[in-house]
Amino acid sequence: NEKDMQEDDDDVKEEEGLFGIQNDDEDVIMELQAAAAAARNQTSNTKTLVNLVKEEIMFDVIYPRLYRTLHEWKPIISQTQLQHPLHTWIVPWLPHLNHRSMLQTLLPDVQRKIKSTLTFLARRYKNDADDDIMDYFQQCQSVIQPWRMILETQIIYNLVSESMVPRLGRFVSKMNIVISGKKQDWSRLDLVCELLDIGLLSQFDFISLVEGEVMSHWADTLHEWISSKMEKKKEDEGEVVNDVVEFYIAWRT
Repeated sequence: NEKDMQEDDDDVKEEEGLFGIQNDDEDVIMELQAAAAAARNQTSNTKTLVNLVKEEIMFDVIYPRLYRTLHEWKPIISQTQLQHPLHTWIVPWLPHLNHRSMLQTLLPDVQRKIKSTLTFLARRYKNDADDDIMDYFQQCQSVIQPWRMILETQIIYNLVSESMVPRLGRFVSKMNIVISGKKQDWSRLDLVCELLDIGLLSQFDFISLVEGEVMSHWADTLHEWISSKMEKKKEDEGEVVNDVVEFYIAWRT
């Protein structure tokens, strides 16, 4: 019996040697854990160092140069195109400038430069002839639109309201109202709708332009047309009403 018990103890020891955790194994595991922790600390330190270097470069090198260049920049038109517009060389840096209030300092200056650019364009395209004024609207749109998702919405609306809306009013007021909806030229009104759709024109300014400059002219034209037809009495009232309905449907769509 003692011999059998001794054999059982030997079997247990052999099993522990094959599958159990020995003291040497515990030491190895502790060494591996210590090495992993050291590696994590080194990686963390490396990332911290990289971030510090990046921040120093942005604050001491990139930002001062951007700020200085922004102050020195002036709008120049060459071959009907604005040269080196602000968004082409400032917007790519914006994701890296959100440090030590750099954005809060830079963006107000950007806003002032946009405003001065719009004033420059108004002087450059001061003629209200169709070709000149369309160039003016396109240039203004190209200046403001890249900043739509960066500057506050109300700031964008104010820039458009102060610079473009007065001339938009004169532009759409010259819209020739045609009784036949199929022959109506919608290009002037389409421009106003486009500016609304892309988020540059506020709903308030849109309604003011449509009601004040378009619909009043529309109502006057419709009134004169109906009065003229009724006075001539060449057509009965039923035909006049049908023409008015057709006219209204064309404008509603």
